[in-house]
Amino acid sequence: MRYRNTRTGTVIHVSHTQARTLGSDWATTLVSNPPEPAEPQRPANADAKAAWVAYIAATTDLTETEAAELTKAGLIDLAQ
Repeated sequence: MRYRNTRTGTVIHVSHTQARTLGSDWATTLVSNPPEPAEPQRPANADAKAAWVAYIAATTDLTETEAAELTKAGLIDLAQ
């Protein structure tokens, strides 16, 4: 969670437990957490291999280079 000091404007990142120990200058203004990035959209089976490489690199631990070494069928299987 991010809290902003109402007097200085300083923003700090603390856990919910730590937030309970903050003084009144901190606890009064909660700054919302940024939204999570959207999950990449799964390509259609007919899409180019490059789309599958980018998708697999974004959704797995593989790098784009590693994903590019797989066949398109292998990439599709990995996505399931």
